Amino acid sequence: MKYHYLGASGVRVSEVCLGTMTFGNEADEAASRALMDQAVDAGVNFFDTADIYNKGDSEAIIGKWMGEKRGIELPSGCHESSSPAAKARKLAVT
Repeated sequence: MKYHYLGASGVRVSEVCLGTMTFGNEADEAASRALMDQAVDAGVNFFDTADIYNKGDSEAIIGKWMGEKRGIELPSGCHESSSPAAKARKLAVT
């Protein structure tokens, strides 16, 4: 697996990113866990998720799976949050 630095952050991420939008819907928890295990075995350390993926189920599945795992980079959407509280705060990222 090839790795690249994510901008100027100093974080090294795999060239391949595992998208998790189907976790909790098309891919149930068992299938999602199997996909994450296979990705990590292949060297993937970069997963993409957001709170809007299946009403947060994607993040919940990933969180349970991660447990004590280390070395996974997990960006999650925060600019346009779907939660009522975030909308009420009018969350802005600069």
